[in-house]
Amino acid sequence: MRHPRRQRLNRLRAKGALRSERVVPVSFELWNTSTRNLHGSYASRSEAMEAIRAIAGTHGSEFARECVLAAEDARGETTRLAAGAELVQMACQEGPAGAATQETAGTQADVA
Repeated sequence: MRHPRRQRLNRLRAKGALRSERVVPVSFELWNTSTRNLHGSYASRSEAMEAIRAIAGTHGSEFARECVLAAEDARGETTRLAAGAELVQMACQEGPAGAATQETAGTQADVA
């Protein structure tokens, strides 16, 4: 004899009703808040961090502080992850040791 509770649970599993509601980001986007232009869309957070370090290296940390990092999930919903000086600092801390020291020093000098 089967248990009714177990049968219901199995039916819910089959319908996907018990799947986790956690939605994983499918892309990471860098936006410029001044121009409202998309700098780029990246498959991973580390690629986006590399891009912000490149932007800071090419255009300076002041320009990079105009950026915002957002994650877009499979539903098309966007979540802001970091922006401004916080984003630049995160990117520098996650980058290669030499670049992080050099860029962080420049960021701190610009802020002071």
